[in-house]
Amino acid sequence: MHAIVITVVIFLLINFASSGLIKHALSQSHIIATKNYLSYKQREETDSSVIKKLDSGRAIQIRKNRDHLVKIYSTLHILARQMISFSGHEENDQSSNRGNFLEILHWAAKTDSLVQSIFQDSSSNANYLSHDIQNELLHIMSDECR
Repeated sequence: MHAIVITVVIFLLINFASSGLIKHALSQSHIIATKNYLSYKQREETDSSVIKKLDSGRAIQIRKNRDHLVKIYSTLHILARQMISFSGHEENDQSSNRGNFLEILHWAAKTDSLVQSIFQDSSSNANYLSHDIQNELLHIMSDECR
């Protein structure tokens, strides 16, 4: 008799639970949560999360800035080794003589797309061509020589 009561109670619990589960599975909140989970799972599998995209974009920008600095550094290095002056009287775009540093970079930009991107892609305050940056790079070069 005791086993029959337990069986009936289990049967009633299963029926009650399954009707509640079906009702929950059909609810709007469950459907939205399921879609969100599947979307999350797909992003994780394809490495397309927002943070990963931002990190990869940042890594690309860092690599590009590093490549720009290498070109600028090597231009400064050759001018310093040859004891050639860097700056001209006026260094704006309309000037006929912008100084040796900018003239060499503009000349190199005609055949080197990376140097060309220094002038095109960089914002005016982040292109590493200012006198302050030139002086910092020259100080780094002088520290390497010591």
